[in-house]
Amino acid sequence: MKVLIIGLDGATWDVFDDYLLENHMPVLNRLKQTGTSGVLQSTEPPITWAAWTSFLTGCEPATHGIFATEKYNCSDDSLRIVTAADRTVPNLWEVLSEQGYKIISIGVPYTYPCSIVNGVLVAGFGCPGMDSDITYPAEFKQELLSELPDYNILADWKEQKRYSFDELDKGLSSVETRFNQRLGAVKLAVKKVDWDVMMVHFHNTDMMEHRIWPFLDSKTRDLYPKYRDRAFKTFEKLDEKIAELIEIAGENSLVVFASDHGLCLQTAKARPNSMLCEWGYLHRKGFLERKLQKTFGKAKHRKLKQPNERAFNWHASAAMVVTMTTNAHLYLNVKGRQPNGVVELGSEYDSTIADLRKRFSEIINPLTNRPVFSKVGTSGEIYNTKDPTEHGDLILVPDEGIEIRVSASTKNKGLEPMADNSLVGWHNYKGVYGICGPDVKKGFLHNTKITNIIPTIYAAIGAKLPSLMDGEVLKEIFEKEISYEYQTETTEIKRKNAEGESLTIQEEEKILKSLEALGYIE
Repeated sequence: MKVLIIGLDGATWDVFDDYLLENHMPVLNRLKQTGTSGVLQSTEPPITWAAWTSFLTGCEPATHGIFATEKYNCSDDSLRIVTAADRTVPNLWEVLSEQGYKIISIGVPYTYPCSIVNGVLVAGFGCPGMDSDITYPAEFKQELLSELPDYNILADWKEQKRYSFDELDKGLSSVETRFNQRLGAVKLAVKKVDWDVMMVHFHNTDMMEHRIWPFLDSKTRDLYPKYRDRAFKTFEKLDEKIAELIEIAGENSLVVFASDHGLCLQTAKARPNSMLCEWGYLHRKGFLERKLQKTFGKAKHRKLKQPNERAFNWHASAAMVVTMTTNAHLYLNVKGRQPNGVVELGSEYDSTIADLRKRFSEIINPLTNRPVFSKVGTSGEIYNTKDPTEHGDLILVPDEGIEIRVSASTKNKGLEPMADNSLVGWHNYKGVYGICGPDVKKGFLHNTKITNIIPTIYAAIGAKLPSLMDGEVLKEIFEKEISYEYQTETTEIKRKNAEGESLTIQEEEKILKSLEALGYIE
């Protein structure tokens, strides 16, 4: 039995509702109606790199190691870009390849650097772009570009506060081009591999929801009929691609569709570093220092800003949000841990953490009368990491609809409401999934976690399950009792460029640009 996995980045039932499916996406609707489907609970944090890595490994971020786009090293006070090289457990492709299954992976995020697999892999979001070594085997890249010279991951669609209809049409046309390119890559790959399991990822459903949320959300889209109908045409194109994929997979295949997270209307931006400045824990650089840094600190290439290259005097401060996902990762500047630490371990550290925990927990959003941060805790409390400070001394989890920013507002506002007519969508935990195929219950509604999908696929095809997984097999979705067993040894992670996984300046620059395009980095 073949398995086809369709990744719909950011998809949510608030957009992919019954009306859209029944009237514009009959193929996806048939998959939903003839199989098991429901809400797919995302990871903490509910963001692309953490969630798709959890999907592919069956592990929570605390197990696989990928949380944010940047990784902070306290010992030398430095930041670097995160890639799949930071993943510490084997993923679906490595496990299946070791067991003799043949695989195809097209465009799945955070699969760069590429693993050595028994099949074809084309990396997705989180890779530097087509100038880099983004395929396995390497020669497949030349075949891909020969057939699809403009192949790319993200649509050419610049974020704007407003769109004319022509601007919207241009952006959505680019999204449709990327859909076509994904199918083109699949058609090349299936000529090379008699595959068992294939995943095709459509990233730009996420971009659509980020850019034009009110035109897509079932609660508001009827207010914008012209824009809504143009977006519906793009979803129709996507449904056509899904139909082609199912035809390639053939009858009696197991078909899975899933998203990494959902989205909702963004209502505000929270700037915890502005709050820290107000409370005296973080100090801004003086005007002259900022002017000199801006004038003489420019690099030839766009580089990741290091902590003390921001607008704050981090070396003289006690606390700062250093990295972000959908959450804020706050670090204290600790003596003996960071090179320029100012906070003593012991009573000073404990009292600072207690004060900040209290302050952030008590901030109320005047628009909703709810806390700005729904949870404030240590990395151990929020992420269940073994090291309670591995990803920050405090983790700030914002309320739904609030985006975290690490920069400080020029007006020193800690919370900035979005305009009433904002188009921006932002992440939440409610993704989607559906599983359709032999012995899968039909019309069965069942909500589950993102880590449970891959264990279920292993069991369905008779592959041995990795013992490190946090997820579980969804036994309840099958008509018949399903049996499975676990591996006795851990699969080795094999990457073709394992000796040279650090990014070049040019590669870092390209990844930063793609992260900026979706608002994930400043």
